Amino acid sequence: MESLREQVDLLADAGILVYTVGFSPEIDPEVIRQIALETRGRYYILSEPSELLVTFYRALEALKDRSSFLAETVDLGAGSAHTFTFEVREHIRQVNLVLVSGEAAGEDAGGLQVEARPPRGSAAQIGELILGGRDNYQTVILSRPKEEHYGLWEVSVEGRGTVQALGNADLYVEAVLMDPDPGSNYPLDEPLEIRVEVITREERYAGADFRVELEVTGPQNPGPLAVPLQREGSSFCGVYEYVDRPGDYRFDWRLLRGDEEIYSDRALITAGSLPGLVTDFWTDREGFRLDEELIVSASLAVGGERAREGPHLQVEGMVLALEYRDGAMVELELFDSGEREHGNSRAGDGIYSNRLLFDREGGGEAVLTATGRYREANFALKKRIAFNVSPPGELAVRLLPAELWSRPGGRFEVPLEVESASPFTQTIRFSSPSAEINLLSDRVVIPPGGAGPYTLEMAVSETAETGLLPVALSLEAEDGMALIEPAELTLEIEVLSGWAAFRRRTSGPALILGTAAGAALLAAGLYFGGGMLIYRFYLLPRLAVKGQLGYRQAGEKANPGRESERELDFGRVGKEKLIISFGRAKPESNFSIEGTGSEYDLVVENRWHNRLPPYRRGWKALFQRRLAVETTISCTPPGIIKAEERICSSRELHDGDTFESGGYIFHYRAGFAEGTGAKDKGVDILNGKM
Repeated sequence: MESLREQVDLLADAGILVYTVGFSPEIDPEVIRQIALETRGRYYILSEPSELLVTFYRALEALKDRSSFLAETVDLGAGSAHTFTFEVREHIRQVNLVLVSGEAAGEDAGGLQVEARPPRGSAAQIGELILGGRDNYQTVILSRPKEEHYGLWEVSVEGRGTVQALGNADLYVEAVLMDPDPGSNYPLDEPLEIRVEVITREERYAGADFRVELEVTGPQNPGPLAVPLQREGSSFCGVYEYVDRPGDYRFDWRLLRGDEEIYSDRALITAGSLPGLVTDFWTDREGFRLDEELIVSASLAVGGERAREGPHLQVEGMVLALEYRDGAMVELELFDSGEREHGNSRAGDGIYSNRLLFDREGGGEAVLTATGRYREANFALKKRIAFNVSPPGELAVRLLPAELWSRPGGRFEVPLEVESASPFTQTIRFSSPSAEINLLSDRVVIPPGGAGPYTLEMAVSETAETGLLPVALSLEAEDGMALIEPAELTLEIEVLSGWAAFRRRTSGPALILGTAAGAALLAAGLYFGGGMLIYRFYLLPRLAVKGQLGYRQAGEKANPGRESERELDFGRVGKEKLIISFGRAKPESNFSIEGTGSEYDLVVENRWHNRLPPYRRGWKALFQRRLAVETTISCTPPGIIKAEERICSSRELHDGDTFESGGYIFHYRAGFAEGTGAKDKGVDILNGKM
């Protein structure tokens, strides 16, 4: 037994999960349970050795995070057949089906005969399908199904006696209802917080634009009620408010990518006259620190008041289970004992608590479960909370070069550089034993993984003597867990007399820097302000779109004299960007063409160094003899522009251009502002010289 304990300790230290199974009366169930708990695995106590196959199947299901779709037992009597069905869809990577006979192996049971029938074609032609097993069990495995395998499958089994069918699937992507907990009981008249987690295990689904649609059908409701869900990271969250009748509430949800349904599922939630489950166990986005200890407490509430055990309420258990993503599990029982070791101050007050040490790194879900009886009805209440445990990390601090001086009673700043290698927001507290120094700001706050300069503000005491004053600063993380290097900083402050401090402040580098800074600010102000004035009163009038855009319905012949030829005068608007709306006018539209079958906008814009800020465009325009303006036309979806037998969504617009859009043919006649011209417009430089 001693060697067994040593081996279990070694496995636990190595982080190896042990799943224990006991199926013999000679095996102490407590030993089986203790080995699993100490290594963060799970344990199974079997009444019959024949249950081993099913137990192994379910253990693999938990370890590989498979999704169960079938758990059914049928009685074939003296000999008959039964057909099970399951659906294969795009999100399924592998189907695993096992059929177990209740007859012991070796008995004259005739074995099990299994036939798989795909939605189309023959099972013998599907290389991804594997059938195997022995007399008392058969397996059906479909690995990486193709599109032709999608649909409803049938598996027929022939034999005698009871047959247990278990089916699960490895999924590429799934949407799991995390809250409320399927199969749990919930109190009436309390809103249900909904959280659907999208889990992806294939690169093609990473970053996909998913959405989740969820409907709830309550007892005696004529139809389902859609619950709007908002995306929060990989989760979709919402609230269902109408838990007003006892009974089952059916949740149906679909995961969609565009209009394509990828995954769907349903679950039942039971509501009744039950107490509510309340806990202070929660985590923010940063999570918990490794080796941090926390007192977890929970209670039951009826009508908003904490409930105690009595004639109407009996609590059988209150357990918090940390389920890590790698399969490890930590269980913690909560007690209303009044014992200090449980972090419980008073027995019988309805508060259940215990001390929890986060000694394992990783993340997952914490499941709080309360079981008991309320008014002669059994209940099992559950609450799920996501958690993450990370090392507290390290912090590095150093002094930046600076002249540190002050007069007695004066203030000064100490520049620091801080670098954080911690996943948590960290606060560093500074202190000094020196009586001559007062820290006016004694802490800095660094975001997770943050780095940058910080300053500490200090004051020299009125009684400090002139000369060099050595100061020692002690550094400590406020959480007491993060490592700080160094733990102490040493600096020297030059304490000057009042006259010397005045001269230091008004002469030398300080004066030069102050004058230079003032001159730089003045120059920057003139440059910015002057550029904006030039932009507003000189450049903008020259960038205004000029000319006329004539248009007629497609199919009509061009005839400017006819009334069907209409015209938009751009010059009267006086803007560098114009919006022409098809269908109905909008507040931002400058023109509208009504009576069309489409609704989109044409945007005409004069462009000239648009990437530059306005003040720089102003100065640049002042020193240009001529502005080479580029006129463009573009359309918003779903519109298109057809010009010169090409279809596009934007193009340059030149004088005399003709194009088609929205069932109309347009003809553009440009009119250039003084000092501007079309970009790349050629000029005959030999005109009149030859």
